[in-house]
Order: sequence, then structure tokens, then C-alpha cells
Amino acid sequence: MGNRCFEHCSNLKEIKISNKLDKIPERAFFRCKSLDTVTVPSSVKSIEAESFAFCDGLEDVYISETTQVAETAFAWCDKISIHRYSEDAIGGRG
Repeated sequence: MGNRCFEHCSNLKEIKISNKLDKIPERAFFRCKSLDTVTVPSSVKSIEAESFAFCDGLEDVYISETTQVAETAFAWCDKISIHRYSEDAIGGRG
């Protein structure tokens, strides 16, 4: 997955992130306004700057407690709740 690969895909409602992916690159889902819930598998070790910035509809994000998240990864997502999970508790979600 490359930088800005789904940027401005405003009709994108759902994504399935592969457990073979190890990072979500910069601005990968920038301004994907129709996304509402995202589950990031534990294979993802980093979520880069503005990966999900301006995703206005994004309300729930599930991320492993071991995943590094850039400070601006979810910038300007006003409704967001980030839920951190442990791999032991939920089986890694991915």
C-alpha cells in the first residue's frame, strides 16, 4: 500500500486491512469521509501521519496496543474513539 493510495475516496464505506500489512502509510485514507469503523490488525506496527485525517464519519477505531500511531494519524476526526486492544485479550483482531 502506498502513500495517498485511497486519498479523497469519499464514498469508501468499509475497508478490510490485510494481516500481511505492516504499516498504514501517510495519508492512505485521507478524507475518506464515509468510513465509520476501522479495525487495524495486530500485524500493523505503525500508522503514519494523517493516515486517516479528515475522515469525518470515523467513529470507532480498534488498534493493537503495540502499534505505533503518529500524532496526526487521526487529525480532525471529531467523532473518533480509539480503542486499544491487547493481542492476548482478543486474539490479535486479525
